[in-house]
Amino acid sequence: MKTISVADAHFNAAKNICKGTEPYLSPIWDKMRIVETTEVPIMAVDKENRIYINPNYIQNHSADKIAYALLHETLHVAYDDAGRMHKVTGTENPSEVEALVHNVAVDLVLQQQLQKHHGHQEPEGIVRIQ
Repeated sequence: MKTISVADAHFNAAKNICKGTEPYLSPIWDKMRIVETTEVPIMAVDKENRIYINPNYIQNHSADKIAYALLHETLHVAYDDAGRMHKVTGTENPSEVEALVHNVAVDLVLQQQLQKHHGHQEPEGIVRIQ
């Protein structure tokens, strides 16, 4: 029998919250490959539909906070933000600055979208339009 870690249990609980609040995103979660890493502060996604999760963050935060991060990252996939970045920059290898500017701009849009129903779960220090 496989042992489920605290991080796995918290992530699965968060996924269930997300499926209850935003069920239309379920097909994306079913295709995401989870990669545990401490190289990201919370979560991140790439153009290959991998979701990188920091097990330390996942283990130490509520399922509601994790659900917000999961919804945020899933919307990056749903909107094909990685593909759009390449179109906007006109290159397959955007500079660090181009990638950062694109990500901050897209994050602001996603956060405005999530604010109404999920804003109370935003992580501290998040960039917001006030």
